[in-house]
Amino acid sequence: ETAQLELKAQLEHHSVERRYIALTHGRPPGEAWTVSNHLADDRGDGLRGSIEGSPTPRSKHAKTDFVHLERIDKHVNLVEAKLHTGRTHQVRIHLAEGGTPILGDDRYGTAAANRGVSRLCLHAVVLGIRHPITGEALRFTSPIPDSIERQMRSLRHSNSNPSPKRRKSRRPKKRRG
Repeated sequence: ETAQLELKAQLEHHSVERRYIALTHGRPPGEAWTVSNHLADDRGDGLRGSIEGSPTPRSKHAKTDFVHLERIDKHVNLVEAKLHTGRTHQVRIHLAEGGTPILGDDRYGTAAANRGVSRLCLHAVVLGIRHPITGEALRFTSPIPDSIERQMRSLRHSNSNPSPKRRKSRRPKKRRG
C-alpha cells in the first residue's frame, strides 16, 4: 500500500517521465510544439476531447510536448510525445485534434490515417519513476515494436522506389493532305 500511494503521488506531482513515439498522418505544425488544454470525458459526440472556453468541473488539464523526429514519407511522420499530465487518450486526442492523427487510431483518426495499417502506431518508449521505497531513480525503456518498424520500412521503401512513370505514346501524327 505504501508503494501504491507513493507512485500515485508521483503521478499527481507530474514527476513521472513518460515518452511515446507515434507514426502520424499529416504535416506536424513544426519541429517542436506543445499542446496544453482541458480534456472532457465527452466533448458532445461521445468521445473524449478538448473543450473550448473555460474549464468545466468535469474537465482536466492535459499537456504534451511533441518533437518531430523524422519524415517517413509524404504523409507520415515519426513524432515523440512527452507527457506532463496523464489523461486517458491524451496523446491520441492532442495529435488528432491538431490535424496529425496517429496511424491506426480507429477512435480519433481518419480513414486516410488508417488505410493499410493493422494496429495503433503509438508506443511507450520511456517510463521513469522514483522507486517508491528507496527513492532510487529508475528509467525503463522499450524499443519500437517490430510491427511499427515494419510499417516504417514499408513506407520508406515505397517512397524510395516510386513506380515508373508511364510514357506518353509518341506515334507520328497523320498528315492530312
